Amino acid sequence: MRKVGKTLIHILLALILVCQSVQAQANSSKIGESEYFEFYSNFWFNLHHFVYQEALYQKVGTKTILSKEESKLLSSGQKSIFESVVEYYKVNLLDEDLRMSDFMTDFKHWVTDTQTGFAFKEVPDQFQALCKELKKISSIYQDLFWNNHQKYNNQTLNENINLIKTIEKSVVEKLSNQTRERWQRKKIRVDITAYAKATPRNLRDRPYTTTYPTHIVMNSKTADGTPGNWLELLFHEASHHLIGSSTGFVGGTIQDVARSLQTQSPRSLWHAYLFYFSGFYVKEAIEQKGINNYELYMKRNQVFARYIPHLEKFLPLYLKGEKSLADVTRDIILKINKP
Repeated sequence: MRKVGKTLIHILLALILVCQSVQAQANSSKIGESEYFEFYSNFWFNLHHFVYQEALYQKVGTKTILSKEESKLLSSGQKSIFESVVEYYKVNLLDEDLRMSDFMTDFKHWVTDTQTGFAFKEVPDQFQALCKELKKISSIYQDLFWNNHQKYNNQTLNENINLIKTIEKSVVEKLSNQTRERWQRKKIRVDITAYAKATPRNLRDRPYTTTYPTHIVMNSKTADGTPGNWLELLFHEASHHLIGSSTGFVGGTIQDVARSLQTQSPRSLWHAYLFYFSGFYVKEAIEQKGINNYELYMKRNQVFARYIPHLEKFLPLYLKGEKSLADVTRDIILKINKP
């Protein structure tokens, strides 16, 4: 009998450990990692973006981000709650840019660092009103939308993680060398959300980043499915801590060359360089892995379209080690500013 009793105790202890392990996994929002990145899918952060995006769409007159099938899932009572929370965002939060606003940045760090389950814990005073609204809709989101959004997040990462692991060391080393800036020592946190960031002027949903430390938000549901695109944008966002508007080697060189030419630096040329640097090395790396004829994001989407011909002509000379950054920047600025 004692032997049977001990066996039962061991079984019960094992079951408790399994349950604790399952619960820990359920409460953890980490879904993957590589040598340079850690990837998360946080319930509250996804909900926050979901409501923000819906509020933005309604405000600019595009009506809703919900499909007809998704709209049908909401009962009249749930729809009323949903609309009241969206209205709160429209009135109080749409002027708070997800990337630029101190409030939004502080909320992002707090909610992703400390809130890993389905219930808020120890909410700071500054976030009480926002969290009260999110609580109202949290069970609706969890029951009707979260499983799909979590699926999109996991699926997007699974489609890219092996390639990330294969090329990241090479791409990071080249970007770091050519910008003369040290890559962040701590793994870069990447939060994957079904919806990321859009603006009233441009509703296209896209990633964004805050720095010091670098914290990237990547979208999944509305991500461009072009092979290599998500990967390029990941490294683009990660490169924001390497290339600044007027600081660091690249941004400083652009400013120095413009001053030497007694002219203005073309608007956001540093950002165009960032697009090209990251795109160039990702394209080079993924084509070696069999993704052929890849076209850079900035060219496909005509980002800084007026600059593209000059970047394509001159920047490879620097990236391949044939000319200095100052020399190619001088040629680029002269071409862009030519009357």
